[in-house]
Amino acid sequence: LDAQIPDLPSVFIGSFEASLLDLTGAFAAFGNGGYRVEPHLVERIEDAQGQVLWQDPGQQAQDQPLDPVTAFVVLDALRDVVDRGTGRPVRAAGYAGPAAGKTGTTNDSRDAWFVGLVPDLAAGVWIGYDQPRTIVPGGAGGTLAGPAWGAWMKQVDDSLGGPRGKWVPPPGVREVLYDTQTGTPIPTTCHQGEHAGYVDAWIPVGDYSVNRCPGGFGNWLEGLWKSIVPGKAKPVQPLTRRPRPGAPAADTTTR
Repeated sequence: LDAQIPDLPSVFIGSFEASLLDLTGAFAAFGNGGYRVEPHLVERIEDAQGQVLWQDPGQQAQDQPLDPVTAFVVLDALRDVVDRGTGRPVRAAGYAGPAAGKTGTTNDSRDAWFVGLVPDLAAGVWIGYDQPRTIVPGGAGGTLAGPAWGAWMKQVDDSLGGPRGKWVPPPGVREVLYDTQTGTPIPTTCHQGEHAGYVDAWIPVGDYSVNRCPGGFGNWLEGLWKSIVPGKAKPVQPLTRRPRPGAPAADTTTR
């Protein structure tokens, strides 16, 4: 970021000023394998025959502040924002392609923003007044900027014939489905029903067990057997991103 970030703990929740261009450029690294590309207005200049006369060297990704595995895990969390979090208005606006993003709202609803990523593009939307004041009471980045981003991205896809490409997990990322009641990993083939959460990207650091799918006669019989004949302790299981209240923390897997 070009913004001056103060050395204060509160910066971790966004308590500093930054331009939309800075934010969009920073978020783009999550969808770009950890590489940061300098934002630019002109990508290249071609002549009438399509020969490239000039190309902006800034578009060549050279700075990699994040390793690809960490970048993808954060990207996966940002996809949850759009599909199941505060960024759901993006879907309501009509955009159905792959997307990740983050909403933002400042005090008294004076600023509302949304930075979104698709596999080949990063774009940001900011809504506010030149002289800061409340946009609308209770306004937020998801409800104000999110729909604008979704509607614009839908037009982009429609003009180009649909979504382009997809994100591919780098080596070192594992897809994990977990039981929302116990926090234990279960096979990714399990039905995402009452007890099964969503498939998330994880960085496996240690060994862990994968339980059977929640419910069913097999699980009931296994539970009955364990209550009669105690078995050996299983390997430590990875901590889910949304642990149940009171669940002990484990440090074998990071999200």
